[in-house]
Amino acid sequence: MSTLIRATTVPGSKTFDARAHLWSTKTDVALRLPWALLGMADPSSRQAIKVDTEGAISAVPIDHIGLTYDGAGKTIESSITWEPWQTTRSRERTKDGLALFSKAVGDVLSRK
Repeated sequence: MSTLIRATTVPGSKTFDARAHLWSTKTDVALRLPWALLGMADPSSRQAIKVDTEGAISAVPIDHIGLTYDGAGKTIESSITWEPWQTTRSRERTKDGLALFSKAVGDVLSRK
């Protein structure tokens, strides 16, 4: 089992960490977890992985993922759902460390 990394995922923030899984304030909690860690076979069509008692694996449709938050002396139960999708959107950005990586590649290439 690994420990969740707690940090903000907002680039430019003092506590930014691109590897972060968890971020919270007094009123909000944000989780950033891989679909596979949540047991999803195909999140775009809301298909979860099911392993039966014989060990057979299949994909089954689900309509939500249940969440339980236990902290600050209270337990809160909730769920999330999403619309199925066929296409994705992305936005490129320069990651921290690009200048250091570029310099290292330049140093290696200049040694030839």
